Amino acid sequence: MKISVIASSYPRYRGDGIAPFVKSISEALHHRGHHVEVVAPYDIEVKQDPKAKILVHRFRYVWPKKLHVMGHARSLNADVKLKPITLLLLPLYIIAATIKLIKVSKNMGAEVIHDHWVIPNGVAAALASRFLKIPFIISLHGSDIFVADKNFLFRWVAKWVFSRASYVTACSQELLERAKKINPNINIELLAWGADPDIFKPINNRTAIRRKYGWGEDEIIVAALGRLVYKKGFDKLISIVPDLLLESNNFRVVIGGSGPLEQELTELVEKLKVTGHVSFPGQILWHEVPEFLGAADIFVLPSQRDRAGNLDGLPTVLLEAMSCGLPCIASDIGGVRLVIQDHKNGFIIDQDDRHNFIKILKELLINKSYQRQVGGLARQSVLEKYNWTKVAIEFEYLFRKSIMSEK
Repeated sequence: MKISVIASSYPRYRGDGIAPFVKSISEALHHRGHHVEVVAPYDIEVKQDPKAKILVHRFRYVWPKKLHVMGHARSLNADVKLKPITLLLLPLYIIAATIKLIKVSKNMGAEVIHDHWVIPNGVAAALASRFLKIPFIISLHGSDIFVADKNFLFRWVAKWVFSRASYVTACSQELLERAKKINPNINIELLAWGADPDIFKPINNRTAIRRKYGWGEDEIIVAALGRLVYKKGFDKLISIVPDLLLESNNFRVVIGGSGPLEQELTELVEKLKVTGHVSFPGQILWHEVPEFLGAADIFVLPSQRDRAGNLDGLPTVLLEAMSCGLPCIASDIGGVRLVIQDHKNGFIIDQDDRHNFIKILKELLINKSYQRQVGGLARQSVLEKYNWTKVAIEFEYLFRKSIMSEK
C-alpha cells in the first residue's frame, strides 16, 4: 500500500523525544513493505537525519521562522492551555497543511491517508481525502480530544472530521468514549501502542551506563521519564520519597526529561530535603532511552489528570520500560489497563492513592526477585502482543477495509 501520513508533531532530529510513536508506526509499516511518506509542520529545531527511513515533507505556514509554534509540544502552555497565538495561526496552518498533503499524496499515488490528531490535522486530511477521492483514518492521542472538549468550535470541527473518516483509532477507553460523545456515529477501534523489543531490552552489563549517569552500581534506580508538565504527575512521585526513606535509603529516583516545571520540581525536592535521593538528568534523547531504562530497576508512570482536565492517552515510554524488563507502576489513566494486568505484569494505582503507591514501591525496593518476576512478565507482554509489528498489522487491516469500502 501507499500511505501518506499527516502529523502535527514528528521527531525533528535524531533522538528527538517528540511524538516518536508516529515515527515508530510509520517505520513499522515501512518494514512490512508499504510506501510511507509523512507531512509535518516546520519547526526551528528541525535537522535533517541522513539515516531516516521515512521521507518527511515539512511545510511552513508563517513568517518569521520562530512563529512556527503549532505542534511539537509548543501549542500548549505546560500542556494545560492553548497559547493565544495558535488561534491566529490555525487557519494558515490548515491551508498550508492541506496543500502540502494533497501535493505529497498525489505525487506518491497514495491510496489512504493516516491522520494523527483530529485537531488540527483532521481538516487537512478530510479535505485532501475528498479532493483525491481516497479514504483517511484518524488516530487519537489525547491532547486533540482535550482541545476539542474545551472549545465549541473545535468540538464542531472534530464532529465534522469524524463524520468523514473511514475509521478512528483510540489508545484508551476514555479517548474512545469522549470521541463517541462528540460524534456517536463514528467507526472507532481501541488500539494500544507498542514498543520495539529489539531496541528496548534488558541490559546485562550496566556498569558503564550507570557510571555515565552517576548512579551507584548497587543503587536501586527508580526511573521516570517524560516532559516536565503537570499531567505527568512527577510531583506525586517526589512527594513520597521521604516515606520511602523510612524503609530504605539505597535508592534514587531519577526523572528524565525537560519542560516548564523543572524549577518547580527542583524546589520541591529541596523543600522535602531529599536532594540526595532525587536527580534530574535533563533531556534524554530518544536513542539514549533504551540504555537509560535498561540500566534502571523500577519504572514509574505517575500520570494524572491535570487541573485543566488534560491527561495522557497511552504513553509509549510505559511500553518501552516494560520491554526493557522493568517492573512498572502506573497510574490508572488513559490506556494503561490495555497493557498492564495489575499485580501480574505490572502495577496499577489510583492517581490519588498515595498509601498504595508507597506500599507497592516499598515492596519492590526490598525484593529484587519480585522485581525480576514482574519485569519478566512485562517484557513477555511486549514480545507477544504490544509491539509495533502487531500495531502495524492492525493498521493494515483498517487501511485495506477503508480502501475497499471506497471502491
